Amino acid sequence: MAERERLEVLAWRTGGTARVARDANEIVDHASDLLDELHGELIVTFRDERAVPGAALRYRARVQ
Repeated sequence: MAERERLEVLAWRTGGTARVARDANEIVDHASDLLDELHGELIVTFRDERAVPGAALRYRARVQ
């Protein structure tokens, strides 16, 4: 139980979702849900040298 709680806290702190399957059939459902969620995720990484503490900057991104 302690390991499960640690995994749930880790998922929560990293913005994820903890999923626990009660039986083998639920594993397929959880995996399917996870794949649906991941296909909607975008990660954008960039560095702006002007982005110093206190700077008021805006950015625009277009996803096509």
